[in-house]
Amino acid sequence: MKRIVAIGLLCAVLGGASGAQAQAPVPAVQPDPSVRYGQLPNGLRFAVAKHGVQPGALSLRLLVGVGSYDEADDERGVAHFVEHMAFNGTRRFGEDQLESVFAPLGVGFGRDHNAFTSQVGTSFHLDLPSADVARLTPAFQWLRDVADGMVFDPAAVNRERGVILAEREARLEADDAWREPLADFRYRGLRSQTRQPIGAVETVRAADASRLRAFYDRWYRPENAMVIAVGDLPAERLEALVREAFGDWRGRGAAGVRAPRQGSLDVRGPEYLFDVHSHAPFAASACRVQPPRPGRGTPAALRDELAQALWMTVLDARLAARQGRDVLSALTTGETRPDARVVCVEVSPSAGRMGEAIAAVTAELTRFQQEGPTEAEMEAAVGQLRASHRGAVTQEATLRPEERADALMGQLLDGPPGPSAREAMRVFNLMAEELTTADLHAAFKADWAGSGPLLAVTSKEAVDEALVRAAWEGRHGPVTAAKGGATGQRTTVWPYERFGRDGHVVRREEVGEPGFVRLAFSNGVTVNFKQTRSQAGQVLVRVKFGAGRREIPDRDFQLALFGAAYLKQGGLGRISYDDLAALTRAMEWDVDLKVRDRAFELDGKTFATGLEAQLSFLAAYLTDPGFQPVLNGLAPVLTDQTIRNVRADPGQVTFMGLDEAIAPGAPINLPPPEVLLAARNTDFARVLKPVLTGAPLQVTIVGDVKEAAVVDAMSRTLAAIPARRDGSRQRADTWYRRFPAAAPGPIRLTHQGAADKAMVSLFWPLFVGAPDRRREEYALRLVGAVYEDALRHAVRERLGMTYAPAAGAAVWDHGDQGYFWVSVETSPRDLERVEAEVRALGARLARGEITQTELEASRTPLLAGWRRLQDDNDWWLDVLSAADQPEEMHALLKARDTVASLTLEEVRAAATRWLAPPPIPVLAQPAQTKEPKT
Repeated sequence: MKRIVAIGLLCAVLGGASGAQAQAPVPAVQPDPSVRYGQLPNGLRFAVAKHGVQPGALSLRLLVGVGSYDEADDERGVAHFVEHMAFNGTRRFGEDQLESVFAPLGVGFGRDHNAFTSQVGTSFHLDLPSADVARLTPAFQWLRDVADGMVFDPAAVNRERGVILAEREARLEADDAWREPLADFRYRGLRSQTRQPIGAVETVRAADASRLRAFYDRWYRPENAMVIAVGDLPAERLEALVREAFGDWRGRGAAGVRAPRQGSLDVRGPEYLFDVHSHAPFAASACRVQPPRPGRGTPAALRDELAQALWMTVLDARLAARQGRDVLSALTTGETRPDARVVCVEVSPSAGRMGEAIAAVTAELTRFQQEGPTEAEMEAAVGQLRASHRGAVTQEATLRPEERADALMGQLLDGPPGPSAREAMRVFNLMAEELTTADLHAAFKADWAGSGPLLAVTSKEAVDEALVRAAWEGRHGPVTAAKGGATGQRTTVWPYERFGRDGHVVRREEVGEPGFVRLAFSNGVTVNFKQTRSQAGQVLVRVKFGAGRREIPDRDFQLALFGAAYLKQGGLGRISYDDLAALTRAMEWDVDLKVRDRAFELDGKTFATGLEAQLSFLAAYLTDPGFQPVLNGLAPVLTDQTIRNVRADPGQVTFMGLDEAIAPGAPINLPPPEVLLAARNTDFARVLKPVLTGAPLQVTIVGDVKEAAVVDAMSRTLAAIPARRDGSRQRADTWYRRFPAAAPGPIRLTHQGAADKAMVSLFWPLFVGAPDRRREEYALRLVGAVYEDALRHAVRERLGMTYAPAAGAAVWDHGDQGYFWVSVETSPRDLERVEAEVRALGARLARGEITQTELEASRTPLLAGWRRLQDDNDWWLDVLSAADQPEEMHALLKARDTVASLTLEEVRAAATRWLAPPPIPVLAQPAQTKEPKT
């Protein structure tokens, strides 16, 4: 149910106002000197840069300055359709040739070779593991073919049409039922709202080769395009390659005419939307819509954007001070579209507190409208944004080539060549120095103007509309004061200065393979430390403790999973999470608890300069976890949303349905919703607090930090915690998945998600993992990669009945019995046809019908991706965290070599052994079926 009601003028806070701002001089912005910018005589712009972070790697981008926004009424979806056709036949590459050319070069489809369409641009991506001639030649040939050599064979167009419709169905979510009315309400009358890249079903169905060609010729022109090349080649060489490949590109016919960006918006007074749907969150928002800011990318626009970012940061701090009994969370958001910019304040109320939460937000808007920010608030906001700039400066030099290429592409799409991170920080500091609180106050008044306010409420149940109106209009009654007073400025201090007597290193060991230092501290805590340079400034921390799932009683397993997710928000014994967040706004830190099969893992992420603070936060959560009563309002809302999301996802319904079919009521399955929704903060504390505060600790630290700094920070934090008693914490009665001897028949399930989504899955029981079965496990993973590629060719490209099929082997050491699985999402009408195709391909693999060419086409991109993965701090964190299990650590280190050494005979043997038995079929269909929305 949804209702839109136009109402009279609200109180002054929501009436908005524009304010004149005194414009201080804006400093000139210097383009990044490490990037060579240029333009060819034909109008093509380029940006190239030598970036040797990954030796030999090269990332290429072709960006065409047209997206769905410039489509005519009868072309909605054509820009995206043209993007797809770049992979379906060009001047030098036949319809089925691209993968056979690039896969042997280590380029994976979807990961390294992809394309994207937005409202304002279409980009084509190629990430090469090595910039040798064998890879450079086809890469530049294909990009040039994309520019002016697409074929648009009618038969290929018809086949790809099914893929695009399948992609559209794959993107449908249960949330669309409430998100779409909300978007229609906010953006009513705007062209951008009717120009989503996926397009209109009727247009995609009607589009033929001639219509695609006409759009292509109008828009794919050198003066409307740019090429970005970033990698381990000199800039001069990259520029020469661009000139050689694109220098003779010429447009065909008349150029396209852009749709207006600066149109006049309909004047809309205050309006309400009440959007009630079973999947809608309990939330409210107030938004303002204005025309886009002129001169995007210019110094003046940057100043205005900075002023907006600062007032939003100040207001966010005030809204955070409102969190508590009535407000779970509240924050400002902004969005820029080709024809509009939007500023919103969004709030998630506690259960049953919608009126009170809206009234609290209204009070903060009123206060900001009347008084603006204080000097102290502005200074704190500047510090918070400066910290972000400082982090960007630290990390810029070690960005991956693809990250650097994407950043350059975004800059050039928005405006003139952009600055380096250091130059951006210099300009930020100069502009921030000139801005005043009056500037921020005026910026708020200017931004909180235009159409609106547009006031929306979403809920799964009807709400008291009169109460909502009264709250927005300031007629709700007294409002609870914000923590920290009128401005929300709090003087909280960190209450955990000491965790015990400072620890010291009692033993140091250099481990030659794989190259790390193991430190033993006086309290029994061990640290596995590796200094890396691949991601400048970044430091990752993991504390491993306890026996994980194996020490939790089966009846409490789901409580442990949900409680772990809420640990951070539950705060500490002596400080709430809200106060901790306010204290650390300018810091990068995290506390993320996971329940693994054989241990708990508490992860943190920071910069080297914040290592001691990060370790202090981890130590506090490991000695005095709060599980504060605030969770009694937060957890039911988040848990309810999680349960609804799970039930709406065909994939999650499938995998959970399998476990429920083979072991009804098993602890790995979700219990009835009322059980989880009844959980209190004391329940989470009962399950998790004993292990957090009692289990011995193993710490892993990986990143750009020196050993001396690690020892110093550890000595006052985790190494200062009193020694903990060692000993087995593993239970003898932990439940593990075991498949029955007789496989169950077809498992038919329903999901509560989009009515156009169904999923067919097949499962083959495997074995319980162990280090001595690693080769067999990896052989099955290669079978999964071959299966997935075959599904993509057959079901996606030939039949056009899916978008992203998946297959693989899931194996766990000394725990659950594993399985080989394949899942294909499709429409309900195609379910039987797709199931037959999936079964036929599985039968072929079970007969061992895998060629060396198929194996290498699947394995080579996998190995190339693995090589890049091994440069990441995350990979090293996983490896060193397994140091207490030498066989597991060795397997991780040798995984790539093991996969590379597997023979065709081993892969065939794995397929014939494990896929020969009849699979367990699982079919997930929507609870209700309807025709796709057009």
